[in-house]
Amino acid sequence: MWWSWTASGEAPVSVTTAGSDFDTLLGIYAGSAESFAGLRVVAANDDVSPSDLTSQVIFQPETRTTYYIAIDGYGSATGNVRLELRPASAAVLAIRLKKPDLVSLLISNTSARPMILQASPDLANWTPFSTNLIQNGPTEWTSSVDRGQLHRFFRAVPAD
Repeated sequence: MWWSWTASGEAPVSVTTAGSDFDTLLGIYAGSAESFAGLRVVAANDDVSPSDLTSQVIFQPETRTTYYIAIDGYGSATGNVRLELRPASAAVLAIRLKKPDLVSLLISNTSARPMILQASPDLANWTPFSTNLIQNGPTEWTSSVDRGQLHRFFRAVPAD
């Protein structure tokens, strides 16, 4: 299934298939819609997590750019699809090195929706860093630093 959407601003946007009843694949494309060859991938996702087979991407659009949204079923799966496009939730994540092997994460959730903190070694594979929901206001966590790991990324995403 394909949809098109033209951005009216440059605020980050969340596109999700949450609520779909099958294993979804989600792709966001931009470029010339005259042929598939003219499209480039802007963002893509297979599963939100190992236990959530719906898909979600967050990307920063360019004003007046038309984006093409593709939803498919993993392994030719079919079912009822739900597509939601909305502004990405407002959360500010500050990271501070407290000691050479300890990092502090301060999350200020300014949205009305609970958030969850996730970590990734490569910006592609995200896992929950904490099982606690981040409600309104500031919350702080600390994490030890694995010196054998080159990178560790953090993000706060909507819990629903």
